[in-house]
Amino acid sequence: AVLKDARDDRATFRAQVKADAEIMRADFKERSGEIRDERRELVGDHFAAIMNRLINALERFDQILARIDSRIEKLASDGVDTTAAVEASASASAAIDAANVAVANAQVAIDAAAASDTPQDEMDEVRTAVRVAIDATKAAHRALKDALQVLKGLSSPPLDVSASAEVEGGTE
Repeated sequence: AVLKDARDDRATFRAQVKADAEIMRADFKERSGEIRDERRELVGDHFAAIMNRLINALERFDQILARIDSRIEKLASDGVDTTAAVEASASASAAIDAANVAVANAQVAIDAAAASDTPQDEMDEVRTAVRVAIDATKAAHRALKDALQVLKGLSSPPLDVSASAEVEGGTE
């Protein structure tokens, strides 16, 4: 009788452990799905923030380039040789256009990964596309700085070394 009771208790205990294990597995699957969704959202937010920064920077670059171009036009109307500045401005414009294309390509890669059932498989492509967009934006920034330096060289009047101020000799 005692042996039978022990077997029954053990069978009941094993059944209870199996039921608890099934509940724990179901909870774990549910929680892991929630974590996966949260991670997907966080990664999406991260890439969205990067893309917003790049897009905003390129918009500012366009505004600055427009101001540089208007200054070049003003200097050209004053009779200043603006050939170097025009070339630098064209180079900056081409770099900004290339950066815009790279940012658009990165956005396409991000959207494709977000729509994918297995976005982790797409992450290498997304990282590469975003890196290319960042590098292109940095190159556009350098080109814009170069154009601004050329423009500053045209804007500042050259120093006339021969016209130095005469120092009056005074009595001390």
